[in-house]
Amino acid sequence: MISRKDSNVTHVWSAYWRQYSGVTRIGGWSQQQAIKSTASVIRQEKISHRSTIVDIGCGEGRTLVTLRKWGFKNSIGIDSTRESLAICRKKGLRINRDVFLMNALKTPYTRAAYDVVFSEGLIEHFENPMPLIREMCRISRKYILLIQPNHYSVYGRLLAVVGHAVRNNVTEYSYPTGFFRKRFGMYGFKLKRMAYTRFREFFILLFERDGH
Repeated sequence: MISRKDSNVTHVWSAYWRQYSGVTRIGGWSQQQAIKSTASVIRQEKISHRSTIVDIGCGEGRTLVTLRKWGFKNSIGIDSTRESLAICRKKGLRINRDVFLMNALKTPYTRAAYDVVFSEGLIEHFENPMPLIREMCRISRKYILLIQPNHYSVYGRLLAVVGHAVRNNVTEYSYPTGFFRKRFGMYGFKLKRMAYTRFREFFILLFERDGH
C-alpha cells in the first residue's frame, strides 16, 4: 500500500526541481565522497562495463553522467518529474533516449530487465518504501546498488538538517543498514558489499540476487 505522503512525492519534487539552483557546498562535497566510495565498490565487484544499468530517480542526471564517464554506456535514468528531466537535458542527456519520465513504483520493464538497478538517495524519501523496493528487485537481473544517507552519524544528521532547510517540503526518513538487508532479502537479494564515506554520512550497499 502507498501512503498518502508517498503519493504526493512527485508533486513535492516537481516544486523542488523548478527552483533548483544546485547543491550546497557541503552537500556537493559529501556527494563526491559517496560517488568515490561507489566507484570503489564497483571496482571490487568487477562489474562489467557491458552491464545494463537503470538509475531509478535520476534527478538532475549527475550520477548517470558519472556512470557513463566510467564507461557504463548501457545506462539510462528514469524520474517522475518533467522538471528534473529538463535539467538532465541541459547536461546533454536526451529525453526518451537517455532519461525517461516514469513512475518508479510501476515501470513497464520486464522481470530482470537490467543487470544493475541503481539508486542514489531515493528510498529515504518514502514513508513506506516497500512498493519501490519490490519493483527494484523485480527488474534487477543481478545487482542492486544503493547510495543512502546515514542519519545515524553526526555528519549525516547535520546533512539531513541542511537538506531539509534547502528542500523545504521534501521529507527524509531514517533507515539503518539492517532495514535494507532485511527488506531486499525478502525478494531474494543478499548484501554482497557495503562501504561508508569518510565521515560515515552515506553508506553504499551492493546487493546480489541469490543464485549468482
